[in-house]
Amino acid sequence: MTHKILFIISALKGGGAERIMLTLINNINRGQFKPLLVLFDDNISAYKEDIPDYLPIRVLKKDNRLDNFRLIKSLSQLIQHEKPCVAYSLLNYTNVITILSNQKAGANIPVILSQHTFIEKELQESRQSFLKKIFDKNIIRYTYSKATLIHCVSKGLKINLVKDFNIPPEKIRVIYNSLDLKRIISLAKEEVEHPWFQEDVPILLACGRLQVEKNYPLLFRSLRHVQKTIPVRLVILGEGQEREGLENYAKDLGIVNNVDFLGFQKNPFKFMARGMALVLSSSWEAFGMVIIEAMACGLPVISTRCPFGPEEIINHGVNGLLVPVEDEHKLAEAILALLKEEELRKKLAEGGQRRAQDFDVVKLIPQFEEMLLNLCQSPVQ
Repeated sequence: MTHKILFIISALKGGGAERIMLTLINNINRGQFKPLLVLFDDNISAYKEDIPDYLPIRVLKKDNRLDNFRLIKSLSQLIQHEKPCVAYSLLNYTNVITILSNQKAGANIPVILSQHTFIEKELQESRQSFLKKIFDKNIIRYTYSKATLIHCVSKGLKINLVKDFNIPPEKIRVIYNSLDLKRIISLAKEEVEHPWFQEDVPILLACGRLQVEKNYPLLFRSLRHVQKTIPVRLVILGEGQEREGLENYAKDLGIVNNVDFLGFQKNPFKFMARGMALVLSSSWEAFGMVIIEAMACGLPVISTRCPFGPEEIINHGVNGLLVPVEDEHKLAEAILALLKEEELRKKLAEGGQRRAQDFDVVKLIPQFEEMLLNLCQSPVQ
């Protein structure tokens, strides 16, 4: 018997969560599951090549921020029509809409909400008013309590949901993000045309959306310290609302000629395979997928000990380096250690490649499939 699964996400505009969902869809057992992808936006250009030909897609076409009620109606009608075994939703906004749509449909379909963000921190840093933050938190608390199951991508996220949103721990399943090692290794072999990679100056890599939680200013200040000892360049892969401010900050620090913003890259792995180190300077994460992607490419990793994820992935000194959050001097020291010590780079690169194997789809997709099957065989009453 083949079980129909609705995979629901707002869009495929470029980002780690979108890549993760497509990895799941591309690797689950098609003999057991029939995926159907539901989008709120028809812009799929960032990941068009990763969407399998056999995958049916339904686009609900959200027009604006005030379109929530129409969106809920459209998704509820789709649920009634498709009668899936399970609805699997990813990212906060989509999760809220999915729960409300399922309630409106009256279909009582089991719903798994996939949690990929640190909600509490996001609300704190939001530019919304205090009352809007309280409203959003209560909406999330209510809708998440109605989920059949919540899939967290790190143990830290589970603790956060239990502590700050009163979600019963037995309703939460932790399954780490998986990556397709064979595909990544193949993509890493592609050539890089950027001129810096043809020169002899070491290159650091930073990958992720240009948002406040990634704390690129910390990395920039550390880079300024490093340059006093060793010439080094920084390549940033990712796009986001903080770009203009970061470009100006690089100018203010006098490092602008050694920093290049390359925007979103469909194939970040070819850059990872040719860098000196990946540096994750985040104030917080949900998991830190880029860490294991870099490890898979043989790129040594330096990360802050931010909540959540890095400390669940990295064994300090064995397969990566961990430094305190918001400490530009410790981060600079870690970067200098990697740049100066070839044996350390080799040790961490090899340790990282071994660690990346723990997150291969071959090992983690069966856990995901088991989660789906349990709900398909024991539907909500």
